Amino acid sequence: MAHITTVNPIRSIGRPVETRKFGIGSSHDLPVQVVLGGISTPETQKTGFDLLGSGGGIVTVLQPEPDLEERALNENKRFAWVMGDKVLPHNVQLLRDVYAQFTELLEKGDIKPNRVEVIPGGLNGVVEGLKRLQEDKVSGVKLVVRPQETK
Repeated sequence: MAHITTVNPIRSIGRPVETRKFGIGSSHDLPVQVVLGGISTPETQKTGFDLLGSGGGIVTVLQPEPDLEERALNENKRFAWVMGDKVLPHNVQLLRDVYAQFTELLEKGDIKPNRVEVIPGGLNGVVEGLKRLQEDKVSGVKLVVRPQETK
């Protein structure tokens, strides 16, 4: 499986991640049969789609790009658009069960919190954060601003 991601290795969570953009390393056999598009921008959807062999499928977290859906029909490829919304009826009981155990799962390390980076300057730091996101300079970390620090 190819992971469409720009995440740098995050060994602290126990999962090595490919360092090359889109997570495709030389050890992967191409074409691939399954692509998980955890970002699902038009660019990553196209890249993932192009990596697929005939009969392969791509899973996206955003709506598939219409032109790629049309190509999929002609190239014997499939799209699956997944959503993990907490209010979907089939997720309600599952999430109640998980939430009841959440503290224990965190304490045991079964669930790891996201890494965060606090951008100084309160709301004044938002522009810097957005610029870094736009330039693809943020990977594997959540950017946080603290509005109360705005001067």
